[in-house]
Amino acid sequence: MRKIEEPVFMINHYWGISDKTSINTNLGYQVGTIKSGRIDNGSLRNPAPNYYQLLPSFALQDSSPTAGDFQTAYLLQQDFINDGQLDWESIYQANIGGGNSKIILQDDVVGDKQISATIILNSQLTDAITINGNLSYRDLKSENYAQVSDLLGGEGFLDIDNFSVSESQDGQEGDLAQSDVRNPNRIVQVGDRYKYNYNINSSTISGFAQAQFTFKNTDFFISGTASTTSYQREGLFENGNFVGENSFGPSEKLSFTDGGLKACATYKFTGRHIVTVNGAYYTTAPSIRNSFSNARQNNDVVNNLTSEQIQSVDASYIYRSPIVKARLTGFYTGFQNGTDLGFFFTQNSIAQTEASFVQEVLTNVARQNIGVEVGIEAQVLPTLKLKAAASVGQYTYANNPDIYYTSDDFDGPQTFGDGKVIFNNLHVAGGPERAYQLGLEYRDPDFWSFGITVNHFSNAYIDISNLARTANFNQDIDGQPFNDFDTDVAKGLLRQSQIDDYNLVNIIGGKSWRIGSYFVGFFATVNNVLNENYITGGFEDSRRVNYRSKLEESERATPIFGDRLFFGRGTTYYANAYVRF
Repeated sequence: MRKIEEPVFMINHYWGISDKTSINTNLGYQVGTIKSGRIDNGSLRNPAPNYYQLLPSFALQDSSPTAGDFQTAYLLQQDFINDGQLDWESIYQANIGGGNSKIILQDDVVGDKQISATIILNSQLTDAITINGNLSYRDLKSENYAQVSDLLGGEGFLDIDNFSVSESQDGQEGDLAQSDVRNPNRIVQVGDRYKYNYNINSSTISGFAQAQFTFKNTDFFISGTASTTSYQREGLFENGNFVGENSFGPSEKLSFTDGGLKACATYKFTGRHIVTVNGAYYTTAPSIRNSFSNARQNNDVVNNLTSEQIQSVDASYIYRSPIVKARLTGFYTGFQNGTDLGFFFTQNSIAQTEASFVQEVLTNVARQNIGVEVGIEAQVLPTLKLKAAASVGQYTYANNPDIYYTSDDFDGPQTFGDGKVIFNNLHVAGGPERAYQLGLEYRDPDFWSFGITVNHFSNAYIDISNLARTANFNQDIDGQPFNDFDTDVAKGLLRQSQIDDYNLVNIIGGKSWRIGSYFVGFFATVNNVLNENYITGGFEDSRRVNYRSKLEESERATPIFGDRLFFGRGTTYYANAYVRF
C-alpha cells in the first residue's frame, strides 16, 4: 500500500509596480510523509506468489526432470493461476504463539519538510521587448526510515539483518549484523523505526532570466539559468556492517554549481506558414538518490560524481488554415555524465563471492534521443474533427559507461576488466520509440460530445542487465575466463529483447445541460476498449547472468531467471459527474 499525506501551504503576493511591470512573490511550506508498504520476511523464504521458488520453472530446473518434478510444477502452476496472492493464513500461523514475529509488514517512510520561496519579475520594456526572471530558494529536510506497520500476530520483531554477518574486531565473522549497533538486539513494535534511519538535508538556490523580442515576422528569446545545489546525509543508526566507518553521523557535504542557456527563434513566412527553432545547453545536478551509493546503510558518495550535461535542438514547421492545422518537428537531445544506481541480489561471482546483494553504480553515462514527430488536425465539418499523430524516434546509449559494485559482502568497490559496461548503441528502456494515433472528435450543438482514438505502439525494449555486459560475463568465480566461451553464442545471449507491438482503442464522451444558472454534466472514458493483453516494459534479471548461467537459462523451456515483464491494464473506465454554478 502507498499512502501520501503531504499538505502544502502557500502565500502569494502580486505587486503591480506599473502597467508594464509586476513582481509576484511566493512562499511555500510542505510537510508530510509518503509511506510505501511491503513484506519484511525476516529469515523466512519470500512469501510473494511470484517468488522464483514458488513458480513451476523452479521445479523443472534439473536437466532431467522426474515425474515428481512435473507434478510439483503443475501444482505450483495451478496455485498461481487460481490464487496468485499472499497466503495470509500461513503468515499468521508462523507468527502466532511463537513470541516474536518472523514476518511482518513494513513501511518505507519518507518524511519531508520543505520551505520554498520564489520572486518572479515580468516587465514589458517596449512594444517589442519583454523581460522576465525569477530567483528561488528551496530547503529540504527529508527523514528516511523503515517503520513497523503490522506485526501480523506476533509480539515484536528482532531488529537485525538476517542476511548479513558482521565482522568482529579481530576480523573474524561474528553474529548477524545489527541494524543499529548502538541499540543491539532491539525488539521493535508497531510504529517503531528500525532497519535503517537517516536524514537528507538539501538546499537549492537558482535564478532565471529571459528576454523576449517580438517583431512583425520574427519572434525570438534568449534565456539563462544558474543554480547551486547541496546535499548531505546524516546517519541516525550505526549499521552493523559498517561499525566505526561512515554509517553514523554526517557525510561530506556535496555541492554542485549548474547553469545553461536556451534560445528560440520563430519566423512567420505568412499567417499560415511558420518555422520555429529551439536550442539549449545546460547542466543539472544529480538526484539525491544517485548521489549516495548505499544511503540506507552508510555515507558513501558515488565515485567521480558530477552534474549531467544536456544539449537539445529541435526545429518545427507549422501550418495553420481554417480547416487544417499541422506540425512537423525534428529533435535531438544528448546527455553526458549521467549517473544511475541499481540494487539486486546476484549469484554470479563478484569479488570471488558466490552470492551477494550489491549496489551497482553507473557513471559517465551518455545517451541520445533522435526523432521526428508529426501532428495533423482537420475540421472536416463544423461538428467533426479528425486527428492524426506520429512519433518515430531512436533512444540509445552513446558510449560505454564506467561501472563498479559495492556490498556489505566484500570490501571496497569492485570492477571488472577495464571497469566499463558495453552499452554503445543499445536501446534505452522507457517506452515505445514509435507511436501512431488516428482519432475523431464529434461535438454536437446540443452539448454532447464523443471521441475515439486508435493507437499503435512499437519498438520498445526491455531494460538490460548491466552486469551481463561487463567483463564478469565471461569470468568464472576464480576470475579466469571460461574455457568453453563462444563469442557467437554470447552475442545471441546478450541480444536486447524487443517488446511486441500492441494497439489500444480509447473512447471518451460526455454531455452537459444548462438548468437556470446551473450547468450539470458528466463525461466518461473507456481505455483499452478491446481488452488487449500487452507488455509495457520489463528488465533482464541479473541473478544469474554470466555466460554459463545465461546459456543454461536459455536452454530451459521456461527460464527460472528470465526477463521480468510488466503488463498493461485491461479495459478500464472512468466516469465523472459535476454541477457548476
